[in-house]
Amino acid sequence: MDREWRVLQPVWDAIREGREEYLGSPLFPVIMSVTFYFVAVFPFMIIDLWGKEWHWVQKYKIQANKEVRLRDVWFELGVSAHCCRPILK
Repeated sequence: MDREWRVLQPVWDAIREGREEYLGSPLFPVIMSVTFYFVAVFPFMIIDLWGKEWHWVQKYKIQANKEVRLRDVWFELGVSAHCCRPILK
């Protein structure tokens, strides 16, 4: 295997082409990290919301006696968005 070959290099090249002025912005790392955070949290949020009927999820749940409600999820998403707001100003 060639030592110079990188797995994610083609992905980064596709993102980078024609967008150099945006990628050089000081906001790019902040926006990228917040976007990654929400993308990483989304599958677990869905599992929490719909996992009431899935016994394999309930088996590994830390607080098995507590139910996750959509209202709670929206509140936490709002808290997360509010925490990122001062950085984006």
